[in-house]
Amino acid sequence: ELHARIDVAGKGNLTNPESLHFHSQPVVGGPLRLGFDSPQGLGFVTLGFGPVQQSQGALPVPPMCEPSDIYASLVAFLVSGNLQPNVAWTAPNSPLLQGVTLVFQAFALQGAGCFRATDALHVRF
Repeated sequence: ELHARIDVAGKGNLTNPESLHFHSQPVVGGPLRLGFDSPQGLGFVTLGFGPVQQSQGALPVPPMCEPSDIYASLVAFLVSGNLQPNVAWTAPNSPLLQGVTLVFQAFALQGAGCFRATDALHVRF
């Protein structure tokens, strides 16, 4: 069982909630493995600074499958593969990251050609 410093920052959408799962502990200089349902094997993850109290704003339909909120928009990176964990990010090996909270959120391409947002996660290093 993982006892990480991770919690839900906010709901990506209320219509069809999707989780962003953690598969490893957040460690400075180490790999952070996350996973989300990606039926088409293609999506992207966004990263930002936290903690956040509310979303940065609403995302439109289309390209989203349903009205969704975004919580992290500083950096986005492409994710391929539908087996979890499908996100591997190596945290920088810097003492400046110690105690910092980051926000991660994923968006998965669906069969209808639209994207579905996951809940956003706070991850504290």
